[in-house]
Amino acid sequence: MGTPEISSAGNGDISLSLRHTGNAIVLTIRGDIDLETAPLFRRHLHTARDIADPHRSLLIDLRDVRFFNSSGIAELITVHEHCRKRGVDLIILADGPAVLRPLQVTGLAEVFDIRSSFDAAPDAGLQG
Repeated sequence: MGTPEISSAGNGDISLSLRHTGNAIVLTIRGDIDLETAPLFRRHLHTARDIADPHRSLLIDLRDVRFFNSSGIAELITVHEHCRKRGVDLIILADGPAVLRPLQVTGLAEVFDIRSSFDAAPDAGLQG
């Protein structure tokens, strides 16, 4: 049985999918997160944030993001605060410099729970 997709969207610069899997809500993003794509990223991020609860982690998979600027950083800060207040575990999956470098430069790499893969997030009940 596959994992049920909640929603998906995209344009030429970004694609997003939101699904339940294991003990988590997973938002997967591919492409660029910039001023132009930020509204679509924000809508999906807020949907994921709103359906996550203390019994399910929220994983934001940014491993296939090619460009990540302050628009994306601002949205992550907002969802991080919301999750913290609600007791929801927020895990960011990232393994490339397009995402990791901006988070390191801003000091947010020390604030967010960043993992390199699903396998590095065993507490979320995920694989691969």
